[in-house]
Amino acid sequence: MAKPKSAVNAVADAMRNKILTMGDGQLLGSEEALLAEFGVSRPTLRQAASLVAEQQLLTVKRGVGGGYFARFPDARAVSRSAALYLKIHRAEVQQIVLAFMPIRVEIARLAAHCEDIELRRKLAQFVEGEEALADGVHLRDFLSAERRFNALIGEMSGNKALSLFLEILLDLAAMVDRQQDMYTGRPERVRAYRAGRNRLAQEILAGDAEMAALAARRCAEMSRDWLLQDIAERGESELGELVESDWSKLPLPSND
Repeated sequence: MAKPKSAVNAVADAMRNKILTMGDGQLLGSEEALLAEFGVSRPTLRQAASLVAEQQLLTVKRGVGGGYFARFPDARAVSRSAALYLKIHRAEVQQIVLAFMPIRVEIARLAAHCEDIELRRKLAQFVEGEEALADGVHLRDFLSAERRFNALIGEMSGNKALSLFLEILLDLAAMVDRQQDMYTGRPERVRAYRAGRNRLAQEILAGDAEMAALAARRCAEMSRDWLLQDIAERGESELGELVESDWSKLPLPSND
């Protein structure tokens, strides 16, 4: 038999449901109005509000003009929080790469079907800008371009869940010790990856979903190979073998 919800949890659920029908920043009501609406004590209401506020869905303002206001969580804040959680729990570089490939491949496949003229124009401009750059790209500029590219193809994919997962992995990668970063001090890798990324963008613009998926896989495989090489150089061969084995079991996502 299911355990009945506490008054605090019941009010928190009711608040969340109400917020989902509202606009960002819209007033749920004053504290007095909500006390009357939910029929609970002030401590119960405030405890429930604290739970919802922790989920970044509610803002409480005291004083004149105050009240309880709906708040929509920002995707950037969510991804950073999730990445920080993974960092605290010692997610490693190889785990980032393992998770990155299937998500990036499926996003590329979906992005190739995008018919939004403005998004396609932005991707074409990105490619033009990248092709006009000299080979000696600063690492920070390269990584910034990678974030912009992934954000753009994520939007083109139309899949908000995959886009958010990709943002989480990129935020986690940004927290990696630079001594473990596979691109630090490796300009040849930056050049190779940029070339692969431009090919991926071109396949997306061509509308060829299968070729876009293949190009995305090849980019990910480059990163995997560099990672395994770096792990081996650091004397972590056992871990490298495990990563290689895991990657070999990851098929391209199906069309189903």
